[in-house]
Amino acid sequence: NSGYQQQPRQQAPQQFNNQNRIQSMNQFDLIPMSYAELFPALIEKYLVQTRASPPVLAKLPW
Repeated sequence: NSGYQQQPRQQAPQQFNNQNRIQSMNQFDLIPMSYAELFPALIEKYLVQTRASPPVLAKLPW
């Protein structure tokens, strides 16, 4: 697959020791396909469900 694969990362809470600051990162496994390929596959297997978007306001509130 020549598509760009993203690697989501989630920052763990920072832990403070008296003198040392330890910061760790969770690392997630890569998926074997692009998100563009993943979404239709999930739809086909009924693992995700789409929903209608909210109506667009004619006039923005600001």
